[in-house]
Amino acid sequence: MQKKWLLGAVVGGVLAITVGVYQYVNYRAAAILAEQITVINESYAVMATQGLMPGVALSYENIKANYWRNDYQIAGLAINVAGLGVLAEVASIQVTGFKPGTLAETGRVEIKDVKLAKGMQLLLPPALAELSNEIALSTHYNYQYHAAKGELLLEQHIQLGEQFHLHYQLTLQQMQPLWQFATDLTKMDAETQQNYSQSPAYTAALNTALEQGQLQQGSVTLTNQGFLQKLQPILASTEQTAQLSGIKTQLEQYLSTANTLPESINMALLAFIADPKVLQMRFQLSEPASFAQLKDEAFLAELQTAEQIIHFINLQLTVNP
Repeated sequence: MQKKWLLGAVVGGVLAITVGVYQYVNYRAAAILAEQITVINESYAVMATQGLMPGVALSYENIKANYWRNDYQIAGLAINVAGLGVLAEVASIQVTGFKPGTLAETGRVEIKDVKLAKGMQLLLPPALAELSNEIALSTHYNYQYHAAKGELLLEQHIQLGEQFHLHYQLTLQQMQPLWQFATDLTKMDAETQQNYSQSPAYTAALNTALEQGQLQQGSVTLTNQGFLQKLQPILASTEQTAQLSGIKTQLEQYLSTANTLPESINMALLAFIADPKVLQMRFQLSEPASFAQLKDEAFLAELQTAEQIIHFINLQLTVNP
């Protein structure tokens, strides 16, 4: 009986210690993220005093962290602007694949329900204010890095409620220098990282790391489920935005009279404007172009016309499949 009791006590003690360590590590991970936000706010305050930006501060309701699953969530985020109050509110931001001090090869960021604050909606024309109150912006962003190939896959999905979706995918090659740059950055503590990101050295190092990267292929898909049709009369009803309501007519007139685009592309765009449901654009470069090339004047001189650019990227359009 005494041995069983002793064994039970040992097992119970081990479990208690394990749970305690589990909770403590999660607590520390959440605290590190809170420290990062504090550093960002301090940096914003310094830039505001220097006249580089308005006074902006981030606040939040709570932070949840699961260090063991690389899963972090910030709930009730608010963007505050000095003299105006709360500019926008975010229901939650969830980051998966993040671990302080390391850079995971796969990661995801999900931002849910971004809305203008009630006070900011009062500054909009009534119809636009009502629309902004009805529809929240959400987005999720994924990346995956293949170290053996130096290939980086990027994907993002942006949506306005259920009425409007924008989705893109990009495949980038020769991304080892950029990945090393990002890895070194994540090893810095929050304050060092924030100070470095505002320095000329950061911009120079980032540009150098990006130059060797190559754009290979990608796609962009726009899905409209009544949002554009709802937006147009709202813009037309307000003096401040009335000019914007004429964009559809202007595009139709331009595409109908201009001869700068191949006929297949021209007809596809006209079809989408007439019935805007789904527009999908795919491209695949016959030879991947580096970001350094895309800034080179001699290289760009060979891509002067829209037809040359479309041929170079092998652009394909699909409308309302």
